[in-house]
Amino acid sequence: MLFNVEGVVYQTLKSLCAKRYWAITCIVMLNVLVVCSSFGIAYTVELLFKQEVTATTLNQFVAIILLLLLTFVASNALRQKLVFDVKEMMSTKLMSFAIGRLMYKQQQLFDQTAPSKLYSNVDYDIKAINVYVHFVLSILIQASATLLCGFIYLLVTNVYMTLVSIVAVPVVILMIFRISQKVSQANSHKRDMVSMLNAAIIESLSGIQSIKVHKMEGLLSTQIESKASDVYRATKRLHSLESIVSGLIIFGGFSSVILVLWIGGHNVISGTMASGELVAFVMVLLLMSYSFASISDINTVTAKAKSAINNLETLLQCDYELHAINTKSAEDIKHISLCDLSFSYQNNKEKALNGINYTFQRNHIYSIVGRSGSGKSTLIKLISGLYYNYQGKILLSDAEAKSQQGSPHKHVALIEQDPFFFNGTIWQNITLVDNDKKIDELRLNRALALSQFDRVIKNNQITIDSNISTNANNLSGGEKQRLAIARALYSDCGILILDEATNSLDKATESILHQHLREIARNKIVLVITHNLNSINLSDQVLVIEKGKIAAAQPPNQIITNEHFIKISEQTKSLQKEC
Repeated sequence: MLFNVEGVVYQTLKSLCAKRYWAITCIVMLNVLVVCSSFGIAYTVELLFKQEVTATTLNQFVAIILLLLLTFVASNALRQKLVFDVKEMMSTKLMSFAIGRLMYKQQQLFDQTAPSKLYSNVDYDIKAINVYVHFVLSILIQASATLLCGFIYLLVTNVYMTLVSIVAVPVVILMIFRISQKVSQANSHKRDMVSMLNAAIIESLSGIQSIKVHKMEGLLSTQIESKASDVYRATKRLHSLESIVSGLIIFGGFSSVILVLWIGGHNVISGTMASGELVAFVMVLLLMSYSFASISDINTVTAKAKSAINNLETLLQCDYELHAINTKSAEDIKHISLCDLSFSYQNNKEKALNGINYTFQRNHIYSIVGRSGSGKSTLIKLISGLYYNYQGKILLSDAEAKSQQGSPHKHVALIEQDPFFFNGTIWQNITLVDNDKKIDELRLNRALALSQFDRVIKNNQITIDSNISTNANNLSGGEKQRLAIARALYSDCGILILDEATNSLDKATESILHQHLREIARNKIVLVITHNLNSINLSDQVLVIEKGKIAAAQPPNQIITNEHFIKISEQTKSLQKEC
């Protein structure tokens, strides 16, 4: 089978085609009209030379030919317009579908492959599908109809000359098939090279500030130039093979025309064939040669599209987190139990977490401390549902997180050190809804007040309807942190995680947040990752993580005498003195 008809990409394409049913139907009818008008011109020429030509007859036939030509041109132009509309609609819809689905994939995929490279691969594959759609709607239908009708027309006109004209076709097709296999391999190689180049460009531009600070422009420019050269060589080979295929088609087509002219010319001289019949025969043969040339790369185009769809099917195949069934509400999350929890990152034999057993209770605040690389962030990522390839169990109120099929991250609000914001209004970035009618005004006002972002709005003389740029570059670091806190508080999730969330805040704002932390923790499990050991007094329990294990877990007044905590405290003081 050409494509996997059960695949999500194929089904999406099928759905998009169904939405443009009438447009596609019109395209098919216009293709038929184009073919009929072109053959009508050839037949009119044949009729013209079958009778005695007078000025009146010539004028009449020329008028008919002009009418047919106008029909051909108008039909072709309208068909092209509809084809471009359909393929661009399918291209944009498929891209939005692919990226939307890609964002549901597990974090492990993005650890293995850079997001910029993933996007480049998706873009390349969608372009290949786009070319195939254009090929089918604009070329294949017309060319196939032309070849079929032309062959019938030639057989009816002169069987002998028809057989003579197709002598070279089998040989040409065999050679094209052989070369097309190499074209497919060259296309895959080019795809990889283009993906690497695009990834290098996107990643370089996204880190332009660091590049300038560390004077890396020359090095990265050289790397990009090297990758661009690889793309050029891959493209050059691909185009060389495609040019050979095109040359074979042109040679085969015109060889047939020359052979027909030579044999047909002798027939006209001997009187066994009318000159008009020969002219019409050659015209139809030229139409068929052009059509044959147009569909000569059908194997290449189809192979590219098949490869593209298979690539997308593999990339976008359904992860269990997409289904999100049997989810619990925030009120149902009474505790999080970690049972012999272990985890290793891809291609890293050393365990980031090793046999952790612990239970986090609702209405409690937990401070998690430890040296860099001890496993604090990894633990948070697992609780947040970013990874599922762990050993042991994560139980959300006695329900295994994996069996929740995507629900863990729906219960977690994470305030990061470097939060992400999209280009949109302030209220959209806080509420994460696209319609202001869905906003809970009371909850929004509470989130703004507790995060102190209402002061940012007042001081900057903006409103919640004001736009912010991607990553909120028009806000300061502290203002972005407050916005992230407001977003987390508005979500009202059962699990709230603060990952060094107060680093960019001024002391006054941090103090206000700490004062309200107990109120915020009501009916929630609050986990605070911090290097500020002075803030642990706000917690009910303090966990010390060392080498992927919980080395100590005690209330603040007891943990300060623990040897593991003392080591971290001394290290922190030492670093502060060095700074």
